[in-house]
Amino acid sequence: TLHPAVIAQYCHALVRLALDALQLESSRPVRRSAALLARELYACVMREETTEEEAEKKATSAMAIAMFCAGEDKLIIALTRCVTATDVDSNDSLAVKGKTRLVDPATQSRSKEALEMRDELDIIFQMAAVVAKSMEREAKDPVVEAVRKALSESM
Repeated sequence: TLHPAVIAQYCHALVRLALDALQLESSRPVRRSAALLARELYACVMREETTEEEAEKKATSAMAIAMFCAGEDKLIIALTRCVTATDVDSNDSLAVKGKTRLVDPATQSRSKEALEMRDELDIIFQMAAVVAKSMEREAKDPVVEAVRKALSESM
């Protein structure tokens, strides 16, 4: 298994991949794989938080912050739609134009597992949201930028 810090570097692409496949694809194996990817991303956050050495180093998860910044809230919505089967075809509408999307119990199961892990990690993601918003504010703050520049020049 890869270290969560390595996966965090590619988190934006992985979250986007899972989200696009869940929302746009009609192929059951592809949607099932996307739900599994989402579950494994949450498992990676959980693994990072439960590793003793990581917990001692820092209070927040780089993986959770990366997922939050990648639009993890949209992934929750897509997974919820898979579990409730509100994104499948009904008699009067097509979920994906030109294709038929049917209920897949395996995709529902993987999506439910991912959402259960997300529920266990709710506090971690709340902290990650605070940290990410703080980092965003700092990046826009000219005073912080000036201090960083002065520190880098002095070293």
